[in-house]
Amino acid sequence: INRDASNKQKDEAQHHENPSSAEKKEKKPAFGGLFQSKKDKEKEKEKEKERAGMVHERSSSVNSLSGSKGGPEDVLTIMPGDSQPYHYQYFKTNKKKKMKAQRGTDENWTWSGGFVIDAVGEFSIKMRQQSNSQEVYIARVEISDTSASTFVVFRDEDPAMPPFEIQNDTPLQLRFKQKLSKQVDTLPSKKHVHYSLDEPSKPPLLLVDIEGDKETRPFNLNKIKTHKPLKVGGQTIYSFLWVNGPTRILCFTLDKSRYQRRLTMVDEDKREGEVVLFKMSISLSGVGLSIVDDQPQELLYLSVTGIELQTSNTTHDDTIECKIGDLQIDNQMYSTEFPVLLHSVKKDPNQPFMHVSMIKSRADKTIDYYQYFSVLIQEMSCNVEDALLTSVMRLYQNLGPAIAKLTAADVANADAVAVDLPYTTLDLTPPPSGTTGRMVYFKLLVLNPIKLNITFSLTQDGFLSSGPGKAKPPYVVPLEAIGVTVAKLDNAPIRLNALMLEHPFASWTSLTNKITQHYTRQALAEVYKLLGSADMLGNPVGLFNNLGTGVVDFFFEPAQGIVKSPQEFGKGLAKGTSSLVRNTFYGTFNTVSKITGTLGKGIATLSLDDSYLAERHNAERKKPKHIGEGLVMGAQSLGKGIFDGVTGIVRKPVEGAMKDGIEGFGKGLAQGLIGVAVKPVAGVLDFTTRTTEGIRNTTQLQQTRYRVRPPRSFAAGGALKEYAREESEGHMLLQQVNKGKYSRETYVFHKLVVKGHVTLLTNKRVLSARSKESIIFNSMDWQVKYMYIKSMDLAKEGIILHLDPPQVVNVLEPPKKILPIKIDDEGIAMQIFTKLAACIKLWKKEGEAALAKANTGSSLAIQGPSSHKK
Repeated sequence: INRDASNKQKDEAQHHENPSSAEKKEKKPAFGGLFQSKKDKEKEKEKEKERAGMVHERSSSVNSLSGSKGGPEDVLTIMPGDSQPYHYQYFKTNKKKKMKAQRGTDENWTWSGGFVIDAVGEFSIKMRQQSNSQEVYIARVEISDTSASTFVVFRDEDPAMPPFEIQNDTPLQLRFKQKLSKQVDTLPSKKHVHYSLDEPSKPPLLLVDIEGDKETRPFNLNKIKTHKPLKVGGQTIYSFLWVNGPTRILCFTLDKSRYQRRLTMVDEDKREGEVVLFKMSISLSGVGLSIVDDQPQELLYLSVTGIELQTSNTTHDDTIECKIGDLQIDNQMYSTEFPVLLHSVKKDPNQPFMHVSMIKSRADKTIDYYQYFSVLIQEMSCNVEDALLTSVMRLYQNLGPAIAKLTAADVANADAVAVDLPYTTLDLTPPPSGTTGRMVYFKLLVLNPIKLNITFSLTQDGFLSSGPGKAKPPYVVPLEAIGVTVAKLDNAPIRLNALMLEHPFASWTSLTNKITQHYTRQALAEVYKLLGSADMLGNPVGLFNNLGTGVVDFFFEPAQGIVKSPQEFGKGLAKGTSSLVRNTFYGTFNTVSKITGTLGKGIATLSLDDSYLAERHNAERKKPKHIGEGLVMGAQSLGKGIFDGVTGIVRKPVEGAMKDGIEGFGKGLAQGLIGVAVKPVAGVLDFTTRTTEGIRNTTQLQQTRYRVRPPRSFAAGGALKEYAREESEGHMLLQQVNKGKYSRETYVFHKLVVKGHVTLLTNKRVLSARSKESIIFNSMDWQVKYMYIKSMDLAKEGIILHLDPPQVVNVLEPPKKILPIKIDDEGIAMQIFTKLAACIKLWKKEGEAALAKANTGSSLAIQGPSSHKK
């Protein structure tokens, strides 16, 4: 392979297309413009010998295919059945990275045309004998990406399946050559010949001269089509391109009937007698898929809505059109910052999220022939927490013994590689050939651009978690502080360009590899945006995107309106100015909030106080909707930071001593001393973060997305049952009320009694909670255990509970002996009264049974009404 020869060839091709004035004066051949005179041929042979000598001096004799790395001495020799590692040394000087190949042990064979070594796919290269240019050797080249290596595999082309075949069924001689190539071939009448492109990296355009025709005719060897009939010497010559397996055949014939058959197969306008064989239309309002682990806990819920499928089969085509109105994947874990994992971002709500169109022709049974294939996916937003990833990976490992063994083997191999990386273990075994599969042809393949905005957050209960009940090693704390500070991304915009292929013809494996390579390289080129979207840096990519959008709208909207009317110009100016101001405010305050929020999270992690961090994480889940909420939530964070820091000096040692004695006292003392310095600083940063978030969200540039439905609830013992929305709402409320203090109790029943207030029953207590979270007040109004309810009455205004002894049901109120439950609806009051009576009765029964076991020496003891009286 000699890459230097490609530049000379390029110069020669340009010289051939733009001849000098002296060359233009030379006499043209008898027919066509492709061919040289005898004198020109002799000159060309002399030049070819000179070129062959130059190439030979730069290479060594080989008995297979050889390659050059860019210099006279850089020749790579590959023996039959052998493979060699290849390191491209001149990538910076030649971005095209072209290679050439030569066959043989002497000068009898020319070099092939240049080809790009990193373009995944399959193609053929051709080498000619020096003494007889009509004697050719065709080799198959397969380029594929495997792991971190690109494999270039040379194989003998199967004589029964050449890439192209030229058939001359006319009484006239044909001469042809590839455009931008100087090599001319001749095909006598009533003959056919196997053909491959002399320049595989150049357009597959074949220039053909027909004996007696004074015009050179171009034929695209990629397009399966019929061409216009030609009149040559009183005869009508028909030409068409068709396929037979992996071979594309260009046929010239006088047989009109043969031409007509091909015409009706490939030309939709010429079809006759098309009959509809089957037609079907399906419309679904929606489909849901729930992913549940072995806890049990619902992890994910996939919702697909607005599904429309239309398909029809005719005698000529199969047509499929599929539309999906919207798609959303919810994170169903209770404690999460991002309840929605993946959702669409549609500017027009009537536009489908996904649109797939396909027309497959039945013209040729030997290949998969597609007239049209298109895929359109709208912009998406993906919000991921590492805690969810941890749960999903745990679920994957528990799916079955086979997968668990496979995962364990992969981890073991990964550990081995991490310790030692010997280059001698690199597997150079080439991948299997892709030519054995079925061939596919697309007239037009369109894969539209993909837009994805990625947000990622690292939490204390995710990858950095040491597990339930396990203490964190000392070295984990600084790593955790660094991790939660650095590893957070905010709306990193990943943009993958469209892929449009016209007339691709390859095996399914080769085409799939080419598409995969396209998106892989596009994704790698977008990695820098992940770094530029880090919260630690203030998300500069997002800032520039917002400012750019505002500036563009400021000029575009008025310009769009002025072409319509002065009134529209005024509206456009107002709209553009509003967009500029809103995007500027959003981008600026978003950057400030990200920087302060990152610093606050990192400093708070140094407090070593897990309960403080958990409360802070739960508070972060609630985002301010406007500047007012931002100020209130910021003041709350500041107050809590100062209060927890000051009181922690006394409170933490006492809590530690009560839990772990002397050792716990020492740990608590350390936490208190660190907290008094760390927590107030974190509170100040949280105040700034909340305030700037409120100012940012006042612009309303981003709409809040909510779950499609609450997380699934389960029956006693974790049994799976039919989904009940009302019960799931109550179970979710129980997990969240009073910061999850009663989440371990069993949910029984709940009802909305008055506007904004819910009465909820568990197996141990009745409580009243707010149906919507408040930024100022606690989510719980009051709670009382069943053991203190002496009796209850059903009244007009609701239910009256009589407590003995009087209970403090709310920290802000004195002990109460009578507790009213206000209920607007009498039917709901009767329903709650009945359920509450049943709960109290069941609790008394369970308490008496537990007391009996305790009296007989059992280790299980539950405090019930009897034990309380005793």
